[in-house]
Amino acid sequence: MILWSHHFAHLLLRICLAWIRFLGTSLGGIIAQVAILLLTEVQGGWGRVETWRTNWKGGLRRGIYALFWVWGLAFIFSSLKTVYYDHQELAARVHSLEQENEALKRAHADKGQSPFTISFDSEYSSIVNTVSAFNALVPQKKDKACLIKVTAPQENIQVARVLLSLAAAVGCRVAELGNPGTNPDARQEANNGAVRDSIVIHMMKNPLRDGFVTGMGNTFSVRRSYALPQASPQDLVWLQIGSGSPWRKHSTIAGTEE
Repeated sequence: MILWSHHFAHLLLRICLAWIRFLGTSLGGIIAQVAILLLTEVQGGWGRVETWRTNWKGGLRRGIYALFWVWGLAFIFSSLKTVYYDHQELAARVHSLEQENEALKRAHADKGQSPFTISFDSEYSSIVNTVSAFNALVPQKKDKACLIKVTAPQENIQVARVLLSLAAAVGCRVAELGNPGTNPDARQEANNGAVRDSIVIHMMKNPLRDGFVTGMGNTFSVRRSYALPQASPQDLVWLQIGSGSPWRKHSTIAGTEE
């Protein structure tokens, strides 16, 4: 109801503006027209009721009736004109969308694809590949869980947040992400040993987890490291994102590199 009343009020405002433009005046001009009529026809004192009654029987009533007739016809014309132009604009927009839709269908038909096909080069496939990679870290025993830590320079902090969210979505425990922009320790940890345009995966040797490195290589350019900070849990997986672009560089070549 609120949305309908909003659109109706907007339409009414546009009609009123078109009405004023059609009369070739402004809101002040409308007021001036009424004032001139009253000043011309009312005689004998404005404060006396008898004066208004006498003048209403004469030229004042005819003048007001004529003024409202002109205003009414102008308002009807402005309403029809506004609605017609709205219809023309809507029809042109629908026609444009239909042409775009047909062009999209023809483009997909030339490739032998449905217009609703999801491209495997899109963000969708990157998310699926990354979630599948994190699934390789989930242990079979319920009393254990994978522990994920991600560091990144300030320019790639958003990539780090996405990776932590995807890891948490599959059931991994995630370490708090330090802000390298305000935390000197987080900045030093993110930079020391990082590789530009890559993600270094630090984790202990475990054949059961090799699938994680391969899966991450489907989306990112990754490097493998077996070195973990001192006193780190043995099951920790540390993703150290470097500066630059960490994404896989070639669509046909895996991004893994020892």
